[in-house]
Amino acid sequence: MFRFLKKLFLFALLGLLLAGAIFYKYPLRTAYFLAGAAYHDGILVASDERRALEMFRKSAEYGHRGAIIDIGVYYEEGRGGLKPDIPEAIRWYKQAVDLGWPMAAHNIGLIHYKGLSGKTDYDEAYRWFLIAAKDNVGQSEFQLGVMCLKGRGGCSDPNAGVAWLERAVTHGNREAQRELGKIFLFGTEGFDANTVRGRDLLQRSALAGDTDAALLLGQAYRGEGLEINLHEAARWYEEGAKNGDSRAQYNLGLMYAKGEGVRQDWNMARRWIQAAAEKSHVDAMIWMGQAFHEGYGVPRDYKEAYRWSKQAAAQGAPEAYTRMGWLYAHGEGVARDMGTALEWYKKAVEGGRGDAAYNLGTIYKNGESVPVDLAEAQRWYRRGAELNYADAMADYAVLLYNEGGQPDSEAVAYGWFKLSVVTGGMSPDRTAEVLRVIRHVESRLSGDALARGDLYCESRYQRRCVLPAVSSK
Repeated sequence: MFRFLKKLFLFALLGLLLAGAIFYKYPLRTAYFLAGAAYHDGILVASDERRALEMFRKSAEYGHRGAIIDIGVYYEEGRGGLKPDIPEAIRWYKQAVDLGWPMAAHNIGLIHYKGLSGKTDYDEAYRWFLIAAKDNVGQSEFQLGVMCLKGRGGCSDPNAGVAWLERAVTHGNREAQRELGKIFLFGTEGFDANTVRGRDLLQRSALAGDTDAALLLGQAYRGEGLEINLHEAARWYEEGAKNGDSRAQYNLGLMYAKGEGVRQDWNMARRWIQAAAEKSHVDAMIWMGQAFHEGYGVPRDYKEAYRWSKQAAAQGAPEAYTRMGWLYAHGEGVARDMGTALEWYKKAVEGGRGDAAYNLGTIYKNGESVPVDLAEAQRWYRRGAELNYADAMADYAVLLYNEGGQPDSEAVAYGWFKLSVVTGGMSPDRTAEVLRVIRHVESRLSGDALARGDLYCESRYQRRCVLPAVSSK
């Protein structure tokens, strides 16, 4: 019944428009254009782009500029049953330009700027943006500003670039306002920093709903352009978060988790980070997987840890690969499967994760569902060490010192022991343990061997390997 009433209302509306056209109250072209818009947007009827295109074509026959430019969009984007056809889109846009519709010139400029016609042509893009800018199209003024700042389209004048951005701002373009804010806040493009003006421009953009500007302000108040003020950083992240920006939501959640600029609140941390994760923010997914796995801020829930880690892994996150390996290796949230665990760990190592290489080394060293294989353990520990994972350095050094495996093994092992400490990253207890091992090794090796070990450590560390004092306990 409701669908019938909607259609009846639409037909009545179209009837009124057509009647108005007959009595010259409304031009016929407007009646067809409004009908096309109704089908395009699904207003009172189901969205139907083919029907919308039909109405736009009828409107275009009577010279309706809006219909002509919409047909151009349909050809550009391949809508309404059409295949993408850039030359045909340009042909329609040029008709709209000839009828005095400057946005069509802007669209042609974007086609050349983005290379949608098969090649990027900055000169043509600049020419068409300039045509649109003469009619105060803020988007084109913004593009001209960017092109002058980047030296494209024959314009390489930063002052002209800023002038175009200033003009775009007067015509309500928020992208230009944000870009100017960045230039003045950070003193880029050869201009001196003016933090007050830059901050004010970004604040105006952020308060108007520009989430990129809100994110920039959050970062700036963390010391990247402005004096550190974590309360203000949280305020601007929240501004972006409320407008649905997953990056702002994630950063705000981290601030609640750490109690930075706000009172620590794990519920708020989870709320905002989960909101970001549900928008496929990869770092937020990783955080959710870790939080449920380790039980910080939320009850430990291995199935949820697996669910979020799997989603992050599907996005190509090596850190999530490592957690997937751990979950399969220990049967947490999923049936234990060491073969699958090894696959995930190896994939993580390929992605540069030293912790995954360390876990592989430990599996082969201890014979966890695989035969004990110290050579394979040493190989994976070395891979983790080369990826700067300190625990892998220490365990590689142990095997190298005890089992050998390369020339001058004891001296090289001493170098890796020292490197594991000076690199940092191990727990305090593990660091103290390794320092005691180092003192033991120093009592066993010759002065020449120790010197070679020092040289090895320093060649990898790129500075002197100075150890902290070790407890006498």
